Amino acid sequence: MHENDQQYMEAFSNLLNCWTSLLSHVDSYPPNFFQSSAKQIFNAYLQCHLAVPEGTRKQGSGEDEEEIDELEEEDRVAFEDQLLSIASISRQITDHSIPVITRLLEDRVVKFHSLLHEYQQHMVQGGGQQHNADIQSQVLQSLYEDLHWLVLITGYMLADKAVGEVPCVPPEIMAHSIKGSQGVNVEATQRLLASPGELPSNIQGSDQTDQVIRYLVILLVGLTMSFLLIAAVFRLSEVERLASEAKMTMILSPQVASTVVWFMSRWLVSYLQLNEKNYSEQCSLPFTMVLGRHSDGAQWVTSFLVQKVVSNLTTWSAEEAVAKETVDLFVSLVEKTDRCSAAVKEEAFWQLAKQHSSHQPPFDLLSRDIQHGIMKALVLAGSSVSTGAVKERFLKEILQPLQENFKTLIQQENFVRKSQEKEVQSTVLTLFCLLRGVVEGSRVTTNSELYQFCLPFLTESVALVKVYQNCPEVVEEIFLVFVEVTMRMLSFLNERNTMKLFETSLALLRAYTDCNLGKRSREVGAEEDQYRDLSLIMQLLTHLISKDLVDFIFGDDPEGVGDHQDARVSAGDIVLLGLNIVVPLINTEFLKFPNLCSQYYELITFVTEFNAEKVSNLAEDLFKNLLGSLEIGITDFSVEIAKMCLESITSLATFCIQHQAKASQALLAAMEHFLKVTVNLMFLESFDLDLSTVASETLYVLIACHKDKYSIIVNTILSGQSDPVIYQRLVEAFNELTPPNMHLTLNRQEKFKFQKRLEKFLLNVRSFLTIR
Repeated sequence: MHENDQQYMEAFSNLLNCWTSLLSHVDSYPPNFFQSSAKQIFNAYLQCHLAVPEGTRKQGSGEDEEEIDELEEEDRVAFEDQLLSIASISRQITDHSIPVITRLLEDRVVKFHSLLHEYQQHMVQGGGQQHNADIQSQVLQSLYEDLHWLVLITGYMLADKAVGEVPCVPPEIMAHSIKGSQGVNVEATQRLLASPGELPSNIQGSDQTDQVIRYLVILLVGLTMSFLLIAAVFRLSEVERLASEAKMTMILSPQVASTVVWFMSRWLVSYLQLNEKNYSEQCSLPFTMVLGRHSDGAQWVTSFLVQKVVSNLTTWSAEEAVAKETVDLFVSLVEKTDRCSAAVKEEAFWQLAKQHSSHQPPFDLLSRDIQHGIMKALVLAGSSVSTGAVKERFLKEILQPLQENFKTLIQQENFVRKSQEKEVQSTVLTLFCLLRGVVEGSRVTTNSELYQFCLPFLTESVALVKVYQNCPEVVEEIFLVFVEVTMRMLSFLNERNTMKLFETSLALLRAYTDCNLGKRSREVGAEEDQYRDLSLIMQLLTHLISKDLVDFIFGDDPEGVGDHQDARVSAGDIVLLGLNIVVPLINTEFLKFPNLCSQYYELITFVTEFNAEKVSNLAEDLFKNLLGSLEIGITDFSVEIAKMCLESITSLATFCIQHQAKASQALLAAMEHFLKVTVNLMFLESFDLDLSTVASETLYVLIACHKDKYSIIVNTILSGQSDPVIYQRLVEAFNELTPPNMHLTLNRQEKFKFQKRLEKFLLNVRSFLTIR
């Protein structure tokens, strides 16, 4: 984008933000105070994104279109701030915005149908009609752009992105539907929704239907039926010639297909299987009757969306972006139990599962990421229904094929010899990618059962890491599975299953270390491969140690079936063993990778906070490496890393004070060393003031741990001052900072008092001490 254009765009976004801010306080102004302005802004924004004559957008040159196509971000991401502002504005004028955008969309869907029929006729006639076909293609491209922006704007207007809360219909949209419900014919609305292939204007009583649902029908049915017509066009023999000449993009629009699916995914989360209990005020009767829980309309929409997923994955298998959006739609559809129950009633759901499990064309052409997403959705839906017949079908048609394919592969006599063949490697990668989908599809109620399904895969992974030690893609995928299992399942496992996962994880780390310790490779990307592996190992160890925290909060055995007569090995024990295995692989060069560095120190912080006693008794080499990492982290990396290291030192020093008898001499000596390091950091060297709060607590606890050593350090600092005036100021400042009668207890109040005295100390005398 040109620099001037960028400045204008930023200015426009800022103006929209101003209007959004004003409208958020609309109750402070007289009624309808902003109505006229809001309508003008909304209309102007629509016109800018619509082609002439109704809009002001002009058809760009081929060069311009190429530049637009090369934008890295989708429009809904690049212009999200604008779209959120326009959505907020449009909700203030729903009596105007919803009818306008519905009319515009319905008009373009009618034109869409007409153009496609004409295009079909031109292709059948061929030859002399090519010029007209080219003209029609240009018109079609302009129409696609209109549809793309109409759907995009409405997606933001009708629904919010649900983050951390129960998704609900925006109150302005709900109020608009309630306001118009007196004149709404619910039966006509239901007929409208359940009449695929018919335009709303052809349905009897369509003028008395709910406006929001009418828009939905235009979008779901109108556009989808149009794309089905496109698919029919492509079955014509003439289209084979056009496709071979790379003119496919003249007919199809992946952008519109992707935007429509995005809208469906965003919309259904709030509207489909609508639950009145989530609303404190009245709900719209058309919404609850047509889209409410267990309603016929909700079942019909679910059926439509499942078929849409199947259709898209078949029609758009070569378009990664559309396929990904389709999988996201599928996952959104089955994330909640009510929607799952409706989805598994559809035979199209099970047909999709069958095609996916058997890798029938074109599902065999889908990327692994897409296949992984499909498996996640299938497991989310199938495993959430507890009825016998559905559960049996889920095991037989979704899980069992994966299990059988894995056994068949690894149990063949010549597997090790054939394992390095590209086809076999690809199969292994796909299987573990699908397994990751199974893990991500688990729920609290299904974790234990799905863990038992995954366990044979996890056990065999230890040997596979050795077999594929020179194939980083397979090793990375195996670690990804372990990370997902520990993140999603570990907290809900009983003690017996937990110990099995601990043992398997430790065996995996040992196998990886045996293959990689001291290993050097000149291959391009080898260092990056090992960086990714180490990053995943840090994540794995972090999730493992979190088990101790969960058990501390909720009890030792979430499922109540653990065998507590056996000696319990904690997650901390396993993680420290894991660190002992992998720390030799980590050097200062790897810590220069910001993400890996952050993960490493987050893990150490976790270990020291909950397992200080175990750190105290570590083997000498690991203890030195761990404490050496903390010292480097304080001085050599970012402020965030330094904070984590200071927190770790605080935890260890606190342990030494509270449990003197359990603290090893090595740990006590290390805290004495860190007292000097912290004093130097805060008093004598350049010091980032963002660290002052956490460093203050660290210094306080270290002084409490080694008060005599602190006195020696202070006397050393004072003895280095030759100027008697500065010397006297320092003596007074140190006496105020740590007075002789100071109570070195670990309560919060004393720590806070020390922090305030330290702030005054640094303000008054640090300039005399700092080595510049």
